[in-house]
Amino acid sequence: MRKTLVFTLLLALLSAGCIGYVAADIYPLRNQVAVQEMTEGAYSGYGNVGDVSATAGLTATLKADYYKAMNWKTEIQFGSVLPNAETGYHLQFPVKKTTNYLRERNDIDIRITVEDVVDNSVFAYLAEGLEPGQTRTEKVYLKDFAEYYNTDVDILFPDVTYTWRPSDTTVDNKTEEALKQLFDTNFLFPLGDNVSVDAHGDCHVQYGPGYGYGINTSSDTFGLNIEETFLNDRVYFTFNRKGESYRDLDVSHLPLGYGIYCLTVPEDGSQPELINVCSLDLGVKILKLTADGSGNILAYMVENGFFTITVIDSSTNSVTQCLQLTEFPSNSPSWATYEEGGVIAVTLAHKIETRQIILLTADENGRYELHWNLIIPSEDSRALTYSDETNKEYSYDHAPVMAWNGQYLAFGLSEDHWVNFDLALYDKNGLAYSGRYNTSLNIWTVQPDGDLPLTLEWE
Repeated sequence: MRKTLVFTLLLALLSAGCIGYVAADIYPLRNQVAVQEMTEGAYSGYGNVGDVSATAGLTATLKADYYKAMNWKTEIQFGSVLPNAETGYHLQFPVKKTTNYLRERNDIDIRITVEDVVDNSVFAYLAEGLEPGQTRTEKVYLKDFAEYYNTDVDILFPDVTYTWRPSDTTVDNKTEEALKQLFDTNFLFPLGDNVSVDAHGDCHVQYGPGYGYGINTSSDTFGLNIEETFLNDRVYFTFNRKGESYRDLDVSHLPLGYGIYCLTVPEDGSQPELINVCSLDLGVKILKLTADGSGNILAYMVENGFFTITVIDSSTNSVTQCLQLTEFPSNSPSWATYEEGGVIAVTLAHKIETRQIILLTADENGRYELHWNLIIPSEDSRALTYSDETNKEYSYDHAPVMAWNGQYLAFGLSEDHWVNFDLALYDKNGLAYSGRYNTSLNIWTVQPDGDLPLTLEWE
């Protein structure tokens, strides 16, 4: 035991020494980070395209850190071959813990379960007449005993969490109790005819008769395929009728109907409210739900083979626009969306040889209008990445960012593990400029900021 303790202490000292050595190596970089445009070659992957003067007026802000203790914030002003960069640097002690490996906030999970839909005592008959050591099992269809599934729910607002399970006899507070009542009342999913459990009875030598049930593949708990977005004390959410672990969910018994819901949980502790702000057709496929930064909720969907956007005014919870953008082939093309204060960009990769960029801008009344619809060659698809039906996430750790100045649509994409980034500018004619930039912080222990490593802004 003593040898193990000594060995552990030695490892800890060596580890601390290595960290200190690397920190000393990168400390001279604290005041200034060098940024350079990479030229064509094996490492860059592709050559730069277009005239860099198109980037005039664009600023990229790049954040990186060394174990959250040494932190860099570099502002890069474009417009010339060698961009100007100014770096802010600070030490953070005690180290601010990252949330990368913790559960994300702003999340809602609804799971459909047979837990507690029937009381165990229903199956007491299976233990009747048994001798000690004997057991009896039977497949039981729950439809004979109950009408609906139960739900268990987690709602994670930025500063507070509400959670409950079907077996909970008490909840933590009145708000949680009211929420449980809302969900139990409004999310009624009927049990299918083939949903069964494996009921059993036995007679224990010491304790006597016992009974209960266990789930099987037909009665497994499954989570709804939910899309959500949070806005102050509200969460807007919906779910697809077809998910990864279920098909054609019966929504005919929902008192509010099938749609996009708004759940308001007032911060003053008053009664929460649940409403349906947008009814949905049964055949719709929900791709994404998000806020646009201008007071609207955007619902990206596939309806009747078309990629559509439904705009909901969050101040009135009313639908203001239904925009049909482009065909969405049945082979589920890869896609991505970007939103920034009155601007929406949608990228689609539904063909091998081409990509599509759709840009919408808001008019003086805040209504979105089509600005352009570009079809570009695949080789001109720079700094773009996509979501798809398999991953439902971006292809990289960090989503690309967007900025629009009325002429150029700029996309920036940070690398996963190195403090580098790609930049691409598009105009009405297609790709106007692209470049790849690396920094002097390319040391293995320095990482892009875990939350938002890169932002773009036009002056």
